[in-house]
Amino acid sequence: MFSLLKSGRARLYPLLLLLVVLLLTGCSKAQPDSAGGGPVPPASSQAAQTPRPEGTAIPSATADGMAASSSGAAPAGAAPGHTGAATPAPAATGSPAAPASAATGSPAAPAPAATGKPAATAPAATAAPVNTVTLSITGDEEHGVILAPAAYEIEKNETALELLGRITRQHKIQMEYQGSKTFAYVEGIDNLYEYDHGAESGWMYKVNGEFPSKASGSWVMKPGDTVEWLYTLDLGKDIGAAAP
Repeated sequence: MFSLLKSGRARLYPLLLLLVVLLLTGCSKAQPDSAGGGPVPPASSQAAQTPRPEGTAIPSATADGMAASSSGAAPAGAAPGHTGAATPAPAATGSPAAPASAATGSPAAPAPAATGKPAATAPAATAAPVNTVTLSITGDEEHGVILAPAAYEIEKNETALELLGRITRQHKIQMEYQGSKTFAYVEGIDNLYEYDHGAESGWMYKVNGEFPSKASGSWVMKPGDTVEWLYTLDLGKDIGAAAP
């Protein structure tokens, strides 16, 4: 029995040695993988057609977010009909969004520069000359008012008679007088003469509501005076003059 076992072992050793040699030969022919260091399978195997390092997972998406699978299969959980490609965002037009209120494109108008000059003031109302008097002429009932009261500028040392002559010439009213200075008296105005209505009719003058005691040729006018030439029918009694 022991001899049989011994002869069996003697035959088994050469087989084991041959097996070890074959294994060593196969290991020496196998090339390490460049990434994982594992052996490269034979070219006829399916692993050789799609080399991939051991333990490396298949990437599910590329850097831009698109599906990595070229077969177009939808990823798990996607809605039916979804191809797996991300919907591209609308292309930018390059123009900025329109603001709420359209700009005119023109710069704002600058405020006018200050000129440094004071603001123009309205011209002051022209004051009436202070050296004026009021003159009026009233005839009989037939003539009525010959010259309505109005202000006239007087000249230096101008008398009542001189003023009457100048204003009647200005208004083209007929006037005639006799004498000069203290002996002057008016004969007719607007062709209405003394004695036309009797021996006591004629022209008289009144200054500031009173009949002067001087002749009109010697009465010097003053600024602010009111002169009235009146035709009387009764030596002034009918127009408010005191009896002589």
